Amino acid sequence: MKKLALILANILILVGLGSCQDTPLIGDLAGQWQITKIEYPDGTVVDSPERYYCFYRHTAQLTGGEVHTEHTANMTYDKPDITLEFPRAGGWQLTQWGIIATDTPGESTTWVQKYHIDTLNGSKLVMTTEQGVVIYCRKF
Repeated sequence: MKKLALILANILILVGLGSCQDTPLIGDLAGQWQITKIEYPDGTVVDSPERYYCFYRHTAQLTGGEVHTEHTANMTYDKPDITLEFPRAGGWQLTQWGIIATDTPGESTTWVQKYHIDTLNGSKLVMTTEQGVVIYCRKF
C-alpha cells in the first residue's frame, strides 16, 4: 500500500511540474528579433539597424534606434498575420522599425500596424507591412 501511495505521489508531482511550463502560445515567433535589413517599396534599403522586435504572447515591444526607445503594443497573432496596436504611439514615432507613417507628429496617440509573415523559423523572420515594407530579422 505504501508503495502504491509513493507511486501516486510521484505521478502527481511530475504532472504538477509539467503543468508549470510556460510554453509560448505563439511558437517560433516568441522572443527577440534583431532587424537585419529593411526594404522599402521605393527601393531604399536600410542594412543592419540596431532595432528589435520582441514578441511575447499578446504583447510586442519595439526597442533600439538612434536614441534608445521602447514602444509597447497589443498583439494579435493570426497565422500568418500579425496586428500590432500601439495605444501610446503615433506612426511617426515608429518609422525606425520599417513603419511608413501617414500621420504627423503629435496628430495621433494610437497606431495600428499590420504585417504578413513571409518566412518564420527558429532563426529567421521575414515579414511585410501592409504598406509593402519588407523587414528581415534574425533571432537574437
